[in-house]
Amino acid sequence: SHTEVERLRRAMRPQEWALCWLMSETGLRISDALALKWEDFDNEHQGFTFTAKKTGKSGSACCSVELLRELRKFGRQGYLFKSPRKAGKPITRQAAWKRIKRACENCGLSPRGVANHSFRKVFAVDTFRREGLAAAKAALQHDSAEVTEVYVLSDFMSERNENIPLFRKDIPVLLHLLRDLLS
Repeated sequence: SHTEVERLRRAMRPQEWALCWLMSETGLRISDALALKWEDFDNEHQGFTFTAKKTGKSGSACCSVELLRELRKFGRQGYLFKSPRKAGKPITRQAAWKRIKRACENCGLSPRGVANHSFRKVFAVDTFRREGLAAAKAALQHDSAEVTEVYVLSDFMSERNENIPLFRKDIPVLLHLLRDLLS
């Protein structure tokens, strides 16, 4: 819920939250977000380019002016998310995971099921609801719509969203889920 996200944000240090914000706004995997350097950004816009570590695919994304302003508070050279222990290196995926879990515990949320990838799923659901499955698939760089549907279905399976109206574009995803459940 929005309340839980706000509690989590308040329990995190600004740079920790900026990483989560970046992933939920762009759909980047944690490894791709941590690999970002300031030189990857277009100075005139909020856009940046990256090469996905998992797939090797090139991509580009944009972040909001507000997020970019927040990121610039932590420096404008080298990695966006610098390691406090290793000069010239970013933090590790494991360190990011631990920080998210710690923030959950500090604000009274169950850390179970909340991880780095949760923020990519938030992006997937938001993109799907706004623009449809094809747009979410393209933004996440998935080869298969079925993979994207797994992300989107996490929202439909949540009790907290039982009162959100379904749209015509939701029907194929739900039919796919029903087929899987009945087979």
